[in-house]
Amino acid sequence: MKIYIIISLVILTNLSYSETLDFPSSLTKAAEDYLTNSNSYNIYRVDLILFENLILEEVDKEESWPELSDWINSNNLVYLSDTSSLLVNEDSMQQGLEEEDMVISKIEFNSSLEMKNSDLNSDVNNHNIKEIFLPVEFFEPIENKELIKIVKKLSKYNKYNLVYQNSWYQPLFSADLSFPLLISSASNNSQIYGELTLYKQRFIHGKVIFRLARQLQDTFGKTKNQVSYNFNNILKELRSKAYKSRRNYFWRDNFFAKLNFSLSEISSLLSDLYQTKDSQAKKTTNKINVNETSFKNNSSLSIYSDLFEINEDRKISEGEWHYIDHPYFGVLLKISKWNNENSTVEREN
Repeated sequence: MKIYIIISLVILTNLSYSETLDFPSSLTKAAEDYLTNSNSYNIYRVDLILFENLILEEVDKEESWPELSDWINSNNLVYLSDTSSLLVNEDSMQQGLEEEDMVISKIEFNSSLEMKNSDLNSDVNNHNIKEIFLPVEFFEPIENKELIKIVKKLSKYNKYNLVYQNSWYQPLFSADLSFPLLISSASNNSQIYGELTLYKQRFIHGKVIFRLARQLQDTFGKTKNQVSYNFNNILKELRSKAYKSRRNYFWRDNFFAKLNFSLSEISSLLSDLYQTKDSQAKKTTNKINVNETSFKNNSSLSIYSDLFEINEDRKISEGEWHYIDHPYFGVLLKISKWNNENSTVEREN
């Protein structure tokens, strides 16, 4: 019985070391830096509106535009979630405010094998203290009353086709750690798609590469899929991996060290176990974080023809709306530092 317990502990210890993260290295590097220096990162709210101009000046109609090359996707795209998740359960919050008669008596631990909070539970320290107060996770849609007001105002005019609107929270990385966000939406036979990269050096920058495409009449076919990633899942995987690593060091230093046998000898005998189907299945579960998102209209599988492109890297003043224009379509972008005390943003239902 004793040897089975020992073998099981060795398996659990080594399995966690054998896990690898199945994400682009650039995204993993950004996530690791965020977790290592989490409290040095400010959290920002990003507001984005994309629209097509329906009324054009005659001079713009007569202007000739360069032919666009084939679209090349970035290999480290992060996608914006379609729905938001409330980080604190409302029922649990209400229950926590209710008085309880039950009193927890003193609990004593065996100090010889006690895990210190700083050793095992320090994954809490990997959370940005500001992040704890967010109503949703990063890159999830939020309801922004200011954005809704602007959209309603634009909708009153018949010269705009509103194609996309969204607000979300995210940290801003340096240029070398930044990554593009996948943006794609269609409305009234027109589509705007592309990538938005936000980063902060001395100033905040927004790099936009968007294309306006138009649906080809009565043309259907296969769409071009692009792999994109959920950044929150990368953070969760890294936090989980760090937690398991600290837990395994605890067992090694506090338990295995007291046993009179060689761990390396037993580990070598168990090496074949790591090639089992179960182990391989565990490694591939990271791929559930990959979302294949079409740049084309998934619902109808319509084919769109690229017409015009905005490709610009602009310095962004914090808290101000920026209009990045093109005669045929436009981008409204606002980046604001999030302050939970003054936040009027609500979770999107």
